[in-house]
Amino acid sequence: LTQVSFLQLLNKKSLIACSGGGDSIALALIAASEDIDFALCYVEHNIDESTRVCEEIVRDLGEKLGVDVFVEHIDLDVENKKGNLESRARDLRYAALEKVRAENDFDFVLTAHHLDDYVETFFINLMRGAGSSVAALSAARQNLIRPLLHWRKSQLEELVKKSEIEFFSDPSNALDCFVRNRVRNEVMPLLDDISKRDVAPLIAKAGNHISRDQKFVSKLGE
Repeated sequence: LTQVSFLQLLNKKSLIACSGGGDSIALALIAASEDIDFALCYVEHNIDESTRVCEEIVRDLGEKLGVDVFVEHIDLDVENKKGNLESRARDLRYAALEKVRAENDFDFVLTAHHLDDYVETFFINLMRGAGSSVAALSAARQNLIRPLLHWRKSQLEELVKKSEIEFFSDPSNALDCFVRNRVRNEVMPLLDDISKRDVAPLIAKAGNHISRDQKFVSKLGE
């Protein structure tokens, strides 16, 4: 996978999207260890009351790390049946992050997407008929940076556990009403079982090849 080095973020101001989950807390810890100049931003979707504790988790983390914390609330209008709820939540979340970045002169928004996210997105896009854009989770896009695409989710959560910092485990990750959850909880374990190995790195490698081929073909057409 294409990687953005933390060295590239030195002497820049970064805004870390922090949900209070293990992945984004790990990103904050790694950024702190790499002497990155950053602040945290928590976006509340106002859907599930169980996630309200996350804001406090992020504020506590900011205090421990000595960094600023921004909080944004978004209105998803859950009664609106048009469009996919996950997709609308993602779009509004990115819009809120970009708003905070622009208003406070941050250079980048950093998100904690990891290799497992990349593979899940690969399958989701494949099922949706995305064609050549199947590997759409890029390491960098405009002001958005994903510096952890080489990390596994288990590695990030282990890092947080060793640091003895509280993080939120979202119970909705177990619900089979979401496509991503079924890919994560059903498809990936089945593929591992069939192949008798961890297939995620292999799929990520294939996705990276597709992405590189797509960029090459696009340049030929210019």
